Amino acid sequence: MVILAVMNSACSFVLDGELYNTLLGFEENLEKTGEETLTSTEANLKAYLKAVIDEVRQAKNKMTEATTDLEKVKEEWAAARDSIAEMKTKAKAVRAYKQNFPSTPEYSCLNVLFINAGEDRLTKD
Repeated sequence: MVILAVMNSACSFVLDGELYNTLLGFEENLEKTGEETLTSTEANLKAYLKAVIDEVRQAKNKMTEATTDLEKVKEEWAAARDSIAEMKTKAKAVRAYKQNFPSTPEYSCLNVLFINAGEDRLTKD
């Protein structure tokens, strides 16, 4: 109807029936094609938006997993740091023990036993 209104205002003559029907059919086809194109475009946009949302969800899940993994690594690192501190304390105790006792075969044997057993107290019982 838009095309006919424009043509009627631009031309002052009356259209014959065949030309009118042709133009009317063209306009209806244009509207249908436009609606189909719009529907197709809308469907494509919805599919694209769904794909983007899925990618965002996957990225969020990966970030959550990475954060969880990072927390595990932090816990393991803290445990390792504590273990290293404990080993340093034991090493200091062994050094102090060696300095306080004479270097005889009997005490050397005890040093090895205490170190292998991982004893915190290095005393002769």
